Amino acid sequence: MKRKTIFKRLAFVFILVISFNSAAQQQYEMLCTMSTREILQSQTFNEDAPEAENAKILAQELLLDLNFFYSKLNEGLITEAQSRIQSIMAKMDQAKQTGLNFSMFDNDIEFIQENY
Repeated sequence: MKRKTIFKRLAFVFILVISFNSAAQQQYEMLCTMSTREILQSQTFNEDAPEAENAKILAQELLLDLNFFYSKLNEGLITEAQSRIQSIMAKMDQAKQTGLNFSMFDNDIEFIQENY
């Protein structure tokens, strides 16, 4: 009888630990869900305009940096995630300086600034 009680308590504790552990592992994902094409379509210039190629490259690089950032957060590698913040912010500054509309990344930038 005593064995059953101990076994039940151990099973309960084990389930509790697993539940807590899985709940504690929050998954992060990029808040901007737009594709490069959609980002380019939201600009004031035509997709065939000369500045479109630079905007496309900048958008693709920013998407890669943000994907890397969130991926490393999900792996628990905070320092590696933080190593990309300077690059992300530099790309946002570059977008502003060249008159690009990158407001679709505002929630991601806000998340980074508030938490890292």
